[in-house]
Amino acid sequence: VLYNHALKKVDLDPEEDWEITLSFANGDEHTVDMLIGADGVDSILRNNFFETHSAPTSMGQWWISGTTELKNWKGEPNVCFECRGTATRIWASRISESTVGWKGTVFEEKYQKPAEDSIAEIAEIFRPAPSDIIDAILSTQPQNLSSGSVRVYKPHPNWNQYGGRLLLTGSAVHGIPDSLMQDTGMLLESAEALAMAFQDSCEKYVDVYVDDDLESVAFGLNAAAEKYEAVRLPRVQKIYLDSKEEQMLLNTSSSIMSGLRATAEWMNRFTTDISIKDVVGYDIFDKFGSTAHRTL
Repeated sequence: VLYNHALKKVDLDPEEDWEITLSFANGDEHTVDMLIGADGVDSILRNNFFETHSAPTSMGQWWISGTTELKNWKGEPNVCFECRGTATRIWASRISESTVGWKGTVFEEKYQKPAEDSIAEIAEIFRPAPSDIIDAILSTQPQNLSSGSVRVYKPHPNWNQYGGRLLLTGSAVHGIPDSLMQDTGMLLESAEALAMAFQDSCEKYVDVYVDDDLESVAFGLNAAAEKYEAVRLPRVQKIYLDSKEEQMLLNTSSSIMSGLRATAEWMNRFTTDISIKDVVGYDIFDKFGSTAHRTL
């Protein structure tokens, strides 16, 4: 891991089998055979090398999150509390013995994002959430806060260029709405799938890798990149659509819709066609066979 290395320029040399040279802001240069862009929803690599991809979409909301030391938190570890209000939605959970993490989303048309040192104002926006959640917000120090605008990126085909030499992963190709809490989950799944795809390719082409047959190595890189996209694209497309549907249904800035939503939930009649099995019943190992189990 190289710290303080902001990427400034990427050069590809077709005369040297698409060798990639990375130039950094601190003057360092490194030559690599492959570059994986995991640089988020505003991916520089995607914006400069993947012309068919579109721009991220704003959801008209902002988010804020924080962590705080709160020993008297009533919740059990690994149990997340969710509270929905008019134009707001907030989650909170114990993430260690004495640490509580929370995250909220807010519609911009209802509330403008306050300064991050205005803790009392932030807490007021999320009332009437339960007092435990409000206490967690109020006890959070400004340096432990993060915030930003809620923007998503619809998954598109074409995740690699130059025969797998340039490859995108994570939010650079699938910025998932957090309404089903699958945004981070999809990032981890994709990272694991990418590792499995390359391991699978290495096992198939291990002899040519050892012999340094560049043409066969290039074929192996491309095969891994294509396998990775073939496995992940249908999955993230569905989770993206399901999450966006959930976002529109459950996050509302209308007090009337909030009331209807609460009534419907109380009557246990508020349902969508989203299957929980699609979210948590997915087994990535099935996509790569038994060798994936042994490898990991």
